[in-house]
Amino acid sequence: MKHYALAVALALAPGIASAVTLGAGETITNPDDYFDSRLTGVEADFFGALLLSGTSTVIRSRPGFDGVEVVDDFFVGSATIDWEVSSSASGRTVFRFDLFGDNISDAGDNGAGLFSFSGFAGYDVQFGFASDRPDIEIFFPPVSRSGDGDTITIDPTVVLGSPLFEFAPGVMESFYFSTDAPSFSLGGDTASAEVILESFGAEALFFDRAPAPAMVPLPAPAFGLVIGLLGLGALRRRRSFSA
Repeated sequence: MKHYALAVALALAPGIASAVTLGAGETITNPDDYFDSRLTGVEADFFGALLLSGTSTVIRSRPGFDGVEVVDDFFVGSATIDWEVSSSASGRTVFRFDLFGDNISDAGDNGAGLFSFSGFAGYDVQFGFASDRPDIEIFFPPVSRSGDGDTITIDPTVVLGSPLFEFAPGVMESFYFSTDAPSFSLGGDTASAEVILESFGAEALFFDRAPAPAMVPLPAPAFGLVIGLLGLGALRRRRSFSA
């Protein structure tokens, strides 16, 4: 099985990022917008104590003819988010998302399309981008916020011209959303991704677990249980990618 990563970038030193305000109804499409202000001097709004992290994946499959017979899971693709929630040094709640897709079956052009994250209405959102890829050329996917401010979307297909079907362990492009939300929640209806299959088009599927801004924090017992379950799931997934 092939795994490739989202090709996105500019000639950067590892870990360098930028920060810009992402207001309601705004779209960031120009690479200069990503880098008009580097995170020097604003680290306090983006980095601090890690609260929770995890990995969530959606998989879609359809039948197809392999030349001999119809196979049930002939076209198979997936979309994955690695995510973290942190409390920044300045007291902001920061959401970090790394986006991946996988052409699991290698039959046709399958993978991930538009990623959507909701729950941001009413909050100030500072967008940051970082890459640990030095000295390479990266494509910047458009990052948009809906008119009501609730939903943020990232669409890699606009620059790739095809589904995102790449995964490369150890190479990350990270999308940061620093908010003035006092806390966060976990749910199965706040984040989704299109999974695109050859001849079948795109279908948006919700991740079973993803973080979103919230006014009320998770209860302490539930928070501890979620940490254990998500940590185990992330470990299993990382092992499967490296196999």
